[in-house]
Amino acid sequence: MVKCRINYAPLVLFSAPMLTYGCTTLLAGKYATIDGSVMATHSNDGEGTTDPRLVRIPARDWPKGSKRPVFPNPESYPRFVGGGSVEGNRGAPSYDAKPGQEPSVPLGYVDQVNHTYAYFEQTYGTLNEKQVGMGESTCSAVYSAYGLNDGGSALWSIDELSRVAMERASSAREAVQLMGDLAVAGGFHGQSGALEGGGESLMVIDPNEGFVFHILADKTGTSAIWIAQRVPDDSMTVVR
Repeated sequence: MVKCRINYAPLVLFSAPMLTYGCTTLLAGKYATIDGSVMATHSNDGEGTTDPRLVRIPARDWPKGSKRPVFPNPESYPRFVGGGSVEGNRGAPSYDAKPGQEPSVPLGYVDQVNHTYAYFEQTYGTLNEKQVGMGESTCSAVYSAYGLNDGGSALWSIDELSRVAMERASSAREAVQLMGDLAVAGGFHGQSGALEGGGESLMVIDPNEGFVFHILADKTGTSAIWIAQRVPDDSMTVVR
């Protein structure tokens, strides 16, 4: 079954019904900006409890056979608690934990790559050393699923997909393919198991081009359906 594709046809805007709390993202191609930059923006319009602190994750080499942990993502403060014996600590500050709070426990693991790039992350992956950047907005979806930590079968949230892309992708094109492949293999879940909040979109850019990446669960709740639409260089788009 084909569950994914990258589309290079003229831009089709993804839209969603207005939510009480909804992020707004914008992407502009390099001929649509004054200085020739490819631009992505993101307003994190959460419910007042999100953890938007900007953290730099250093580049790192990994021993052969290492595994990359996939963590749950509550998005509220603290979004991640490092320390202890957690394998593959993402490098979040040690002051993340509330008094008496235990380190975050992985939901599962995927094979690690030999080298991961340095990047900045907040609630989501933001920008890496290769200048791959992202902005996020939650969307409605005809299919929704629950994560492993909520009684479902899906491993990946948009939070962790964006971070893995920051760690491994040297271009926007590579990032969308990587995130789609991982989600198809491990399952994707949105911020809720309902119609509203079941899907996600990312504005994914590098210095040369930008894509709107849209993803939702498949009907089994164990895989994903995704598409990436390239934004023409002389155009811009908004997801709300």
